[in-house]
Amino acid sequence: MKNIFYLTLASFFFITNVKGQNETWTDGVACIIYSHCTSCHNSNGIAPFSLTSYSNAFLHRYSIASSVTNKLMPPFPPKQEKQKYAHANTLNASEIQQLQNWVSNSAPLGNAGNVPVPPVYNTNYQLINADLVKQIPNFTVNTTTDLYRCFVLPANNNTQQMIQSLEVVPGDRSIVHHVLVFQDTSAIPLNLDLADPLPGYSAFGGTSSPSSTLISGYTPGQRVFNFAPGFGTKLLPNAYIILQIHYPGGISN
Repeated sequence: MKNIFYLTLASFFFITNVKGQNETWTDGVACIIYSHCTSCHNSNGIAPFSLTSYSNAFLHRYSIASSVTNKLMPPFPPKQEKQKYAHANTLNASEIQQLQNWVSNSAPLGNAGNVPVPPVYNTNYQLINADLVKQIPNFTVNTTTDLYRCFVLPANNNTQQMIQSLEVVPGDRSIVHHVLVFQDTSAIPLNLDLADPLPGYSAFGGTSSPSSTLISGYTPGQRVFNFAPGFGTKLLPNAYIILQIHYPGGISN
């Protein structure tokens, strides 16, 4: 049986008009934005503004054109010329051209009756009927410097299991830079946690345990991580799951 678990936790750019191109928000542009941008650019996301509506996108149209032309957005730096990466969020040449054409032609709405339904983003999880659900203790963040905090969660598994899907859900996406998910069968992370009066313990670069191994992670905009069919990662018997959460400096909760 498969094992699935969920862990709770303006520059302006002007383009020369291209004749003959009639891209509109309702005819393709919204689909590109919703598929590649709004996982971060939504009211509950980490991005500085939302793009879930035509009015939002129109307001930021020049920034959109500049960012996609210079391949700054979506933020996926690895080149895929000689190899391809799973789950890569990148725009192809046709999608970039469509966004450029749309902006250069004054970013038209199109048929108002055909506006696509925007995606809905909230703090709820997407994995349904997960085999394992874990939640970190309540932790108040108030830091002026980068904080790397580890939280230890017992998996309570007596036998080895295979993870096929995993989801990390921050309680407040706006203050979480990234999360690394480790497993460890030693008592080192637990003892470090118990020695700290606050929930979890601080550790940079890992868990401070040499026996910890990385399972997966979370970056802004990411939802469920699915391994390819037939693949997965082992959750060892009697393992502790450790979430190392990076809270950037200058935030409070």
